[in-house]
Amino acid sequence: MPFFKRALKDIPAYIYPKLIVEFGLTHEYAQTLKYIEQDTVIEGRKGKLFRIIDPKVIPKDIVLKEYKDLDNHPEWIIFEGFTLEPTTREDRYIEIKKKQP
Repeated sequence: MPFFKRALKDIPAYIYPKLIVEFGLTHEYAQTLKYIEQDTVIEGRKGKLFRIIDPKVIPKDIVLKEYKDLDNHPEWIIFEGFTLEPTTREDRYIEIKKKQP
């Protein structure tokens, strides 16, 4: 069965700086990672829950269709967090945590 790539996306540009500055990732490594998201509402604001993974560690026969597909494989998650949609141009809120091995 082929690896289901549509659920996995490139990391959004607004998340890259946090990965590089706060977590010390190189740009080259960050580019290899993938992002999977799920809509949410937190304190009345629309947002996204997200998980960041290295697609190279996932067996080729595993199908990832949605965010919750990683619930049974927390060891594949490198980072997870959430974003809240901005109420003004400047106030997009992003929280990221590095998962412990």
